[in-house]
Amino acid sequence: MKNKRMRNIILADIFLLLLLFLASSTDLLIKEKEVEVHKIAVIMDIPVKSQVDNFRSGTIKASSEYYTDMNFFNLSSWKELKDKQAVLQKELDNGCKGVILHCEDKQVTQTLLESIPAGIPVLLYNEEAEEPCVSGYIGSDPGEECRLLLEAILQDKNIAEGIVLVEPADCEERVLALHDRLQEQLEAEGVLVRRIQVDALAKVQPLVKNVAALRSGIFVSGDISVLQMLGEGNKDTENELSVYGVGFHAGIRSLVEKGQISGAVAHRAYEAGYFSVERMVEILNGKASARIEMFVESVLVTQETMYSPEIESVVFPYV
Repeated sequence: MKNKRMRNIILADIFLLLLLFLASSTDLLIKEKEVEVHKIAVIMDIPVKSQVDNFRSGTIKASSEYYTDMNFFNLSSWKELKDKQAVLQKELDNGCKGVILHCEDKQVTQTLLESIPAGIPVLLYNEEAEEPCVSGYIGSDPGEECRLLLEAILQDKNIAEGIVLVEPADCEERVLALHDRLQEQLEAEGVLVRRIQVDALAKVQPLVKNVAALRSGIFVSGDISVLQMLGEGNKDTENELSVYGVGFHAGIRSLVEKGQISGAVAHRAYEAGYFSVERMVEILNGKASARIEMFVESVLVTQETMYSPEIESVVFPYV
């Protein structure tokens, strides 16, 4: 009798465990069914690959966590604008539901945006544009970039010689706005500011050499191409020059390491990549009702600080 009772108890326990297992499995199946896999495209058009390494790593990490089917493209290998459009169109034809976009050339950005239907949300990374499909911006904070540059410039020993702001003739609005703000704040501090436009980047190096032959001074540019040219022109100059600017890639890193660029402002691109995918999923799930604007932290990278733990992760590619 006792054995029979024990057997019944064991059978009841097994039956209960079986029920619990079936219930949990069913619940998991229901939950998996509820997770919608969103197909999104991350499209860049940046010639220097290392400039987007950390951003790409961030998008890949977020994509794995938020169940997205993500395709990443760098269109810089396609020279013709029509070929860049064809890549985007193929993604749209294959069911892409959202686009994260960043191009070096504003015309390319505008053309691609005009190819995207209004019902497909677009998040812009570190650039701005007004089109019905644009749902928001993720990237660096221009105010923080200006503050970091201002603090570094005011502490530079060459400050007494004044500042030369250098920008291309076809300068982006974002760079112009940064230079305007920087000039206003420097002049409020009593600093002499000269502003020079260059219609060709090849003219930057002679400009640096001519100024360096006369005196020491500080060059600043919010345009990454001009910043690189300023750094390259600052090699073996007769008088000591300081060079500051905004933007980062492997070429800039090398010039900072050699001391030819005194300081470059770089934002946390890995975080920007991660949050861009996270926010896109929120949009596609209907959880973002307003236009998104999200800033990630920027840091000033110098020869002295580039290997410090808090800055090293910004400077070097994630692996």
